[in-house]
Amino acid sequence: MSLVIEPRGNATIVEVIDRFDVITAPEIKAELLKAAEGGADTIVIDLSQLTFLDSSGVGVLVAAHKTLEHRGGRLHLAGATKQAQLVLRLTQLESMFSLHPSVDDALAASAAA
Repeated sequence: MSLVIEPRGNATIVEVIDRFDVITAPEIKAELLKAAEGGADTIVIDLSQLTFLDSSGVGVLVAAHKTLEHRGGRLHLAGATKQAQLVLRLTQLESMFSLHPSVDDALAASAAA
């Protein structure tokens, strides 16, 4: 697993590469909390390079969503792979998240809101 963190204005882009699972979830959660505490109004999680998402990763997404929402911010998911889309659909959470085909689309939606 690899993470790429890119601040972009009042947004932070977090690209998750490879796996988002029980092993990688704590590190990803720590980075998301750091971004939220650092003042990011918007966090976009780029899932386009994700190969596997499990319930631990979903739990981190839900926690990050709630944390940002509580602070008046917004979490966006971009480029979700078919596997990630399937997991979100099976857990009935796809309606909780703001899903976008790309990071640029997510940033545009955030700016328009």
